[in-house]
Amino acid sequence: MAGHQEPKVIVFSHDADMTLRVLEYTQPLKPNDDGGDKIKSTTDFQVDRQVLINTSDSEFFRALLTSNAWAESGKSLVTLKEHNPASVEAILCSVYSKDQTWKSSSIGQHTTARTLQLPAKNLWDVIASNHLFMIPFPEIDAWFSAWYEDNEQKTVDEMLLYPCYQFHHARGFMSATRNLVYDRPFIEEYMNEKHYRFHLPPRLIRHLRVLLASWLWKPVANVLRSSCVCKEQTVFEYFRALTLTGGYPIDQQGRNSVSGVCRSLGSFDNDFEPTRSRHDCYVCDANWSRVVTDAVISIKKHFDGLCLDCMDHTQPKFLDEHEDYWNHVSYDKQWDKHCHIKHGQATWYSSFKEEGLNPAQKQAMRGKAVYDREMVNIPG
Repeated sequence: MAGHQEPKVIVFSHDADMTLRVLEYTQPLKPNDDGGDKIKSTTDFQVDRQVLINTSDSEFFRALLTSNAWAESGKSLVTLKEHNPASVEAILCSVYSKDQTWKSSSIGQHTTARTLQLPAKNLWDVIASNHLFMIPFPEIDAWFSAWYEDNEQKTVDEMLLYPCYQFHHARGFMSATRNLVYDRPFIEEYMNEKHYRFHLPPRLIRHLRVLLASWLWKPVANVLRSSCVCKEQTVFEYFRALTLTGGYPIDQQGRNSVSGVCRSLGSFDNDFEPTRSRHDCYVCDANWSRVVTDAVISIKKHFDGLCLDCMDHTQPKFLDEHEDYWNHVSYDKQWDKHCHIKHGQATWYSSFKEEGLNPAQKQAMRGKAVYDREMVNIPG
């Protein structure tokens, strides 16, 4: 039977005085099921009891190993059921890595290298196990930062969103959200089937398409107010060329990403034929190619991604979260004040908005913060 397999042994210390046995099962156990016939793997971690009690900052291990209320408190073999062993190894590695001597040792280097090969989908196992172990997540952040550096390029952004959020990796979270906003028609977070309850809180990211459409329309509004005889031909040629790019109308680009729309608009010059006015018409003689180019360039630079610091309303940058809002909108406009990552207004707006604000503040944000010409570089 699967339950009789020999345990895999992983040594964290040659002076270990305790074995942490981790059992992984082929399926979730039901109440009163000992899981003996469902064991997928058995892994024995040879560890130091005092490291788990003192160094891990884990209320779980402290109670488990020191309280008389737990049978395991005096045992040298402690069994943990329904955990992924590779994820437990990553957590133990982060705990032991606080000791620089261990970290630079042969055991430390080999263990760290092995944990950094953890598949992205198993990060949810790390999070689930750590919730049970009650280790403060900032204690695991350094390990995740190392994992991110090794795995960012080979992991899709959808799978990086929640781990970067949970481990407070500001740069990774900003990068993933920016890439998804620009490069995907729809933003869909990766949902781990095994840990479906671990996901991002609901959040609406303002669509850049609205701004792009607004910026492309703005110069046309000036033409429509003109009294010249060439305005009809100018407007026709402008919209004809935009349509022939395949990236317009913007509101019909549902299956195209923002980056894809911008690439399509790049062919505007191929089809645009400037109106040959008999009069010196400064309105119709505008640089329409520049209008489209500036709109595309501005959109590409507009959004840096979501900022974890701005999303955290428990850490206001001024007196409180409401004062935080009004100071950002009304005064120094330091959108990345006290943030770990530099960013602009659009990132602050999308990160901070909707949480903790009264209706008047939300309305003011929608009406002022996004379209204030001083805050957003609107072409034309």
